[in-house]
Amino acid sequence: MLKRLLSNPSLSGFPNKTHQKAPKKAKSSWIFFMEAKRGEVVAANPDISLGDTSKKLGEMWKVVSAEDKAPYEELAKADKLRYATEMDVSFLLLVAFSLM
Repeated sequence: MLKRLLSNPSLSGFPNKTHQKAPKKAKSSWIFFMEAKRGEVVAANPDISLGDTSKKLGEMWKVVSAEDKAPYEELAKADKLRYATEMDVSFLLLVAFSLM
């Protein structure tokens, strides 16, 4: 029964790509870096386009040392754990309600 539920998300209601109540995916260290530094880049270059902002942030990320990347990597690890936990809870709820 569990295999049937997992193989057909429309039957199970299990969070999938289009499920509205699915937990948000885990952010990468790059995303945390971008969120932290985007304001600085835009403030320094107010007329810069979105694409150029991303390019500038990518250039900055390439030259960041491993030591300076560590806080963002820790945030990413914590977010990955959050996502895994939320997915486990979603799966357990799915199984519990499917057995009723």
